[in-house]
Amino acid sequence: MRVLLLLLCIVAGTACGGAKVSRTPLPAEAQAWLDRAAEAESAGDFLLALVLADSAEARAQGHPTPLIFQAGVQLAMGRYAAADSLYALGLEADPSYPGAWLNRGNVAFTQRRFRTASNYYQREVRDEARVWHARGAALEQVGALDSASAAFQTAVDRDPLFAPARKSLAEFMERGGDIDGALREARAAFQMDSTASGLRLLLARLEARHGDAEQGVRLLEGITRAEPWNYTARFALGQALQRLGDGRAADVLEAADSVRAAAQPIERMEMNARDFPSVENLVRYAEGLRLAGRLSDALETYQQAVALDPGDFRLASNLATLYLQSGQTEEALARYQGIIRTFPQAPEPWINLALHFGRAGDLRQASRYLAGAEVRAPDHPAVVQMRALIPRGG
Repeated sequence: MRVLLLLLCIVAGTACGGAKVSRTPLPAEAQAWLDRAAEAESAGDFLLALVLADSAEARAQGHPTPLIFQAGVQLAMGRYAAADSLYALGLEADPSYPGAWLNRGNVAFTQRRFRTASNYYQREVRDEARVWHARGAALEQVGALDSASAAFQTAVDRDPLFAPARKSLAEFMERGGDIDGALREARAAFQMDSTASGLRLLLARLEARHGDAEQGVRLLEGITRAEPWNYTARFALGQALQRLGDGRAADVLEAADSVRAAAQPIERMEMNARDFPSVENLVRYAEGLRLAGRLSDALETYQQAVALDPGDFRLASNLATLYLQSGQTEEALARYQGIIRTFPQAPEPWINLALHFGRAGDLRQASRYLAGAEVRAPDHPAVVQMRALIPRGG
């Protein structure tokens, strides 16, 4: 499970980044700076994005867009107080700024201030599915169940193809005992987005218990293969097999207990990273995710850590290595090259690149990066070991 900030982007159906452009265009020079800030944000360089957006704000003549943009970046970094303050400033300049109340509500939701979030969502000017979806999520949290149900249904009515709203409506119906309705909405959502992990799990559970049991088992088996750490899927699979009289049930349930035990420390790390988003807590959580094989979640968490301290080349190197482990080789190599340019004396990227090209059989490149590593750290154990394996001159 990812940190709550990342989950909220799914719950609310909205981006965690910058807000949309206000109705009054920015001055051209300010827009140019903000465009550069958006590029930096997309690349995960949040601190650079903030610096560039600050330059845009200085040229914006009181326009709220740079403030709203900076608020979104602060939210993505887990700096909730700063994000809320910036949204407040932007909304003071333009109380009807499209999307700003929605995103400010997301800040409050992330902090579990659900009543405040609900009030903010009510003030959002956009009449869109994602807004009604967010309202429903907050209303359910404060116990306004009839209003929450109506909000989820309105979200579906606004956009019948918006799968997150149908998923939330299905979950709401399941909790309320309307199993037929829950199955109907979950199946409809799955037709729109069969790749979303949470949606697959919801439908799999419902099918296994109340619908097509064999289809439920097939879906659950697929989830456990793709996500071996997913305790809920394993446990649901064991229960489904048990109901079908399948002899594998006991082994699956036993494995689920083991997965659950292994997941508990990671859940504690997640809570610490969510409530106290320091570099140390984020790195600890990211490493827990990595060791559990949850590379995609680990990448996202490491990106947050790097954004909080971009001057730590070890963090940047670990993130590049994680990209390599997850199979995103081009991104990993580009990041290693960036580290070499920014921190030319650091041996780690040279060592990692030598190891990568050595494993890939590209001895010319491996020898080149080994030579660079030798200049910077001739006595490093990895350098000493590679000397015997990589021929000089490749």
